Amino acid sequence: MRSSLGVPLVAAACITVVAAAPPGAAGGAVRAATAVGLPPASATPGQGTPARGAAFDPRQLVLVREALQVVSTYGDQEWPGWSRVPLPVLLIDATAEYLLNLPPTPVPPVGFEPLADVRLDDKPVYRRPRRLQRSLRTAFPIDGIPVAVVGAWRPSEEPPTEWVLTLVEQWFKVLQLRRGEQSKVAALELAAADLPAWQVKYAFPFEDPDVDNALLLLGQSLYSFWQRGSQLPRSGQRTFAADVAWAALQNLRTVLELKYGPEAWRYAQMTAWREGVARYTAVHVARRLAHDEPEGRYRPVPGFDRLPEFRPYGQVWEEIFSARFWLIRTSGAGDRQDSTTFHAIGHGLAELLDVVNPEWKGRYFRRDVWLDDLVAEVLATGSRNAAER
Repeated sequence: MRSSLGVPLVAAACITVVAAAPPGAAGGAVRAATAVGLPPASATPGQGTPARGAAFDPRQLVLVREALQVVSTYGDQEWPGWSRVPLPVLLIDATAEYLLNLPPTPVPPVGFEPLADVRLDDKPVYRRPRRLQRSLRTAFPIDGIPVAVVGAWRPSEEPPTEWVLTLVEQWFKVLQLRRGEQSKVAALELAAADLPAWQVKYAFPFEDPDVDNALLLLGQSLYSFWQRGSQLPRSGQRTFAADVAWAALQNLRTVLELKYGPEAWRYAQMTAWREGVARYTAVHVARRLAHDEPEGRYRPVPGFDRLPEFRPYGQVWEEIFSARFWLIRTSGAGDRQDSTTFHAIGHGLAELLDVVNPEWKGRYFRRDVWLDDLVAEVLATGSRNAAER
């Protein structure tokens, strides 16, 4: 298909589902396993016994306990009610996947078996043969229960504090699922609404110079506002810097819709909303930890600071998480042209909203509300006049 400008319309390439297939849907399991680059473990999940492999590493329990303590301590400060949401996690190891902190269930999840001698506090740990890539960092339902998905911690890959913050970021995606993400994303009509999708793969036109320039302009304007926005007096918060960011956002929307149709803009909305705000949340939690730990206001769970390659949260903040603000500025630059561009754009929009629309989180989960809608509430011409009266 072509737009009225004669430019090919970008269609949704595919939708990838990684979840337990419903009874009788053996083909769903095959498609899910194949989509993440691994051969399917079984045409029918739940039949057969888990593969033999290395014993479960008990250090993983320490890390999950630490991540749970972090959310318990700071989660409600960022998102009220987060700490009361069940927070299970699927750890992907070399030969097996381990499901931890699952809410009480009368039977094991499909395809999993409980480990006889391993528990996370009072909860069983479940195991199945590995079928997913260790590089996955996401959340999706297993037997209808939203679960964070991460590779098991390895000391050779990252310090335990960084791994914990990565899990916290994926647990925010569990909160998104708990508060209606699937129906919200389905309303965008980027793919079949009847599939329990955890990720839409869309052929976004990152290679288009017009799109690239629009992304770069937006990223630079959001970064510029972040640098000075918190220092502006309240009466000047909706000033030139905020207006520039709003104009850059509208420019991106115009470019996408004129050249590629509304689907491209909806993909940008979705990815910025989901991945960008998850990144924003992890950055804010990391900053709180970096501030509180040296003052003795936060203490890790027993044994956490004795894990190999341990670094204090303050060090991980300085070396890794504080740099994510700079990624906002470089959105669309050079070889950074992929879906992670919208991780940075969404982060920047959330930082903007903290200043110009401090109550934005109260509407963030609504079905028909996206980040640009929340910005428009105070920066669009008509809305601004009402807000300033």
